[in-house]
Parts: sequence; C-alpha cells; structure tokens
Amino acid sequence: MVFNFLLISDNLFLPMQKQANFIYPTADEIIAVSDTYKNRALKVNNKTKKAYSIYLGTDLSTFDMLAETNRI
Repeated sequence: MVFNFLLISDNLFLPMQKQANFIYPTADEIIAVSDTYKNRALKVNNKTKKAYSIYLGTDLSTFDMLAETNRI
C-alpha cells in the first residue's frame, strides 16, 4: 500500500513502526527474508552485529542440507 501523501502514509504505518522498533532490539539473532528487513533490524539492534537473509523462494531441501553442514 503506497500513498503519495506523506502525512497519511506516516500516520498509517506508525503503529507498525513502533512495534518493529520495540521488537527488533530484543532479538538475539536476526534472520530476515530480504536485505531490506535485515538492515532495518540491524539499525535498531545493538545486541547482534551479524544478520542473515533467507530469500523467499529458497529451495528448502538445499537450505536444510547447507544449514546442517554449516552450523553456526
């Protein structure tokens, strides 16, 4: 949903922004579906310096195999 009116857009998304600003700093690890979400979480989270992106459409069987062989 995109609005050209900044005031309406800012006010409409303010509750989601407040919730994200509360939740992201409490995360111990960050795994996101895109670099945009990853960077957004890292901007407000001081506990972790590294985050991971698992993109939508990732082949889960390949991901699970790689995750098993490359444990963090």
